[in-house]
Amino acid sequence: MLSRLFFLLLCSAALNTAAEPIVNTNFTYYSVDIKQAESAGEMSKILSKASPVSKDGKKVHGHTKWFVKWNFRWKKEGGVCWVTKVTSHVDLTYTMPKALTLPVNETLWLSYLSYYDALFRHEKGHADYAVNAAKSIESSLYAMTYEGNCKLFTNDLNAQAYMVLNTYKELSEQYDRITENGRTQGVFLN
Repeated sequence: MLSRLFFLLLCSAALNTAAEPIVNTNFTYYSVDIKQAESAGEMSKILSKASPVSKDGKKVHGHTKWFVKWNFRWKKEGGVCWVTKVTSHVDLTYTMPKALTLPVNETLWLSYLSYYDALFRHEKGHADYAVNAAKSIESSLYAMTYEGNCKLFTNDLNAQAYMVLNTYKELSEQYDRITENGRTQGVFLN
């Protein structure tokens, strides 16, 4: 009986480890008019004034809000509870500037476009942490088993998922510290 259970667990893990989270992506834009900007510093001030996002009391020009949720099903066989299905969902909302007009000066215009691309790449890095959190939650839950009361297993599964989620939230915050909020990735106006 135990070898059959082990085989079922192995098959279930093999079938389910390739599961991908369902990702829902939204954009929120704030409008900026930078046509009259005569310097990179002036563009930055216009962006900061228009931005609805602050971090640590300072205006930032882009932001990625993410939320990960999960559901699972388990089965009990031979006194052992094991996960039969995990689904995860990631909700992403990017907040980004939307230039109504671009600077007249071609150098500033190109600088803004380069800046915007770098800003969005940086924000997508935060989204990657959310998606990887969901994937890690799925794989870690599939790896768990429990002997005894399966209702207690549910508590353990959720505790594991929250532990994984919190780890990725910290990694996302660390990403900002390491990249100086994207500055080392080109998120600056010059």
